[in-house]
Amino acid sequence: MNKTLSKKFIYIITVLALLAMMVPAMAVPVSAANISIVSMTVDDAEGNPVADGSGNEAFNVSGSVVTITASEAANWELSEVTYEPGYGAASWVNTPASGATSVKVRGIWGEARITATAVSDNSTAYVKKKWGPIDHTVISAPGSTYVTWSEDNKSWYAGATINDTVYGNFLVSGSHVILPAQGTILNWYLVAGNEKLNFSEAASQMAPDLKDYVDGLDDAQYTEFVDTAIFDQWDVDSDGWNGTEETTVTGANGQSSVNIGAWFEENVQIVVIPEYPNDMNRVVVPEVTSYNFKTYEMEVVPQVRWAGEKNRPRS
Repeated sequence: MNKTLSKKFIYIITVLALLAMMVPAMAVPVSAANISIVSMTVDDAEGNPVADGSGNEAFNVSGSVVTITASEAANWELSEVTYEPGYGAASWVNTPASGATSVKVRGIWGEARITATAVSDNSTAYVKKKWGPIDHTVISAPGSTYVTWSEDNKSWYAGATINDTVYGNFLVSGSHVILPAQGTILNWYLVAGNEKLNFSEAASQMAPDLKDYVDGLDDAQYTEFVDTAIFDQWDVDSDGWNGTEETTVTGANGQSSVNIGAWFEENVQIVVIPEYPNDMNRVVVPEVTSYNFKTYEMEVVPQVRWAGEKNRPRS
């Protein structure tokens, strides 16, 4: 009996030893990756990223397409979708393929959770996205003005930066909250004069018709959008002058800005028409602010050389 027990004991010890040798090969590798969301960007009409997202939650204007990219191949899930009645839920632009590293999601008015599960180790990462319509915009009057002398042209140049912030109406835990809206297209114009603009003359109060109305107004003569408002950082005769129309897209803080430059003083109206992306048309409200680079230098010196010239100076 004792010999039999001894043999059984030896057999059990041997099996346990063999199992112990196998455990390291069966365990999760020490270097196993933990998936993460590495970027969130709002796309333009061609699918190119134009505004950077930030944080675990981002607030996007209605109609915008958001590209979410993970650190490795993953399987994706769209869940916890809520939406304002009548507006539809957030949805994939294209159904994600198994093992995709990025996905595109579009929404109108609501919120959704997007989860990535790593193919390699089943670790997960998620973001929450919210979409909402434009509530209002706020344009700032020019702040600091930079005046620079060009020895080549024997003339003064002035520049300033204009900011615009777009706010949207978002669903947050079932309640409506006004927050900065990412992904809003902003159409900027420089209009001559200081007469009050009558936007009611537009065919409608949607962005395409409002843009047509502004296109029919007189352009500023001596003021354009420029690459930078501080002219001593670049050649004033370079290709940094961009005309009297500009288009930008709001970032995660709902803000976007433009620089304006002038080579002669004049009354200018800076018009901003917000627009929904991806051809989604809804009523919007334009913003207008007026400005005149009226300084001693701009009034006196440029008149010697540039008075009456419509085009910007070139050497």
